[in-house]
Amino acid sequence: MKMTVRRFSKTCGGQDGAIFGDLMFRFDSRGLCRVFDMKAVKAFEKEEKVLPVCEFSLEKLDIVAPHSNAVFFGKEYFEDGDEFPRI
Repeated sequence: MKMTVRRFSKTCGGQDGAIFGDLMFRFDSRGLCRVFDMKAVKAFEKEEKVLPVCEFSLEKLDIVAPHSNAVFFGKEYFEDGDEFPRI
């Protein structure tokens, strides 16, 4: 079986990311996460760059060096009612 890979958009550089619902969380090596709307990503052609809908930094960057090359969502939520499970 042959697999075909096709680029359909550009977002930003980084180490890894995870998708939950219609949102992609893309992390870099400095603890910055940019969040992209996957509906917008799918709508762009491969030469256009999609802009994030928001971004945030991980906590405690002064004492930890993040390494985000294996990002995924778990099944547990930090608190009942949270919008997203732990990442």
